[in-house]
Amino acid sequence: MVEAKTFSWRNLENTPHLCEGGVLASIVFCCDPRKVRCPLIQKALNELGLTLDQYLSVVEKLGVPLQTFDGTCYSNLAFCPSLTHVSRDRDEFLYNKMWTVEMYLKYKFRILKTLLNNDVEMIAFAFSKRLLGRYIAVLLDVDTSEMYRAMLVGDIGRGAFRIERIEKISVETVPSDNGVIVSAMVPPSIAKRLKEIEKDRSLNKSEIIRRALQLFLHILSW
Repeated sequence: MVEAKTFSWRNLENTPHLCEGGVLASIVFCCDPRKVRCPLIQKALNELGLTLDQYLSVVEKLGVPLQTFDGTCYSNLAFCPSLTHVSRDRDEFLYNKMWTVEMYLKYKFRILKTLLNNDVEMIAFAFSKRLLGRYIAVLLDVDTSEMYRAMLVGDIGRGAFRIERIEKISVETVPSDNGVIVSAMVPPSIAKRLKEIEKDRSLNKSEIIRRALQLFLHILSW
């Protein structure tokens, strides 16, 4: 079991959904499984030691009816999405009831605690385990030889992925003092900056390399 450190509603802020590589705790942002077929929610419930009936019992008990505008909450605040998603249903409710974002996240955290019987270790587990992995991949267009860097979310065991983000990249090199070539794949904006650094005659080779490496670290910033 994961070390049971303290978690709160703040840990739900900007949490992606289960289907976007979010942690098990993001089950509180899932769609109504009776209306949307989703294999992930059953898998998440299995990981948390819950049945679908237990889950539905809690969300119905703590559910808050709301008016439907865009259908993102299935007429129940308990099924409203994460703050990372646009939801008129959720936002209209918060505005009309004068709820703050903090109140909304505290409400969602209360659902999580109720689902897990306030078990500190299980709550810690829910915030540490993901069903889908997140990966950075380099893609080569075999027809044009153009290269791309992509953020993928999916199951590596099944070879099933969804591209969350993608950008075109190129291979850039900078010579070092000992003749070794420092090379990395970077997006066009970084490639342009590298060329500017190389042309800056006020910089010695060491400074060029230092600045180039700083730019190369951009590739890890996703």
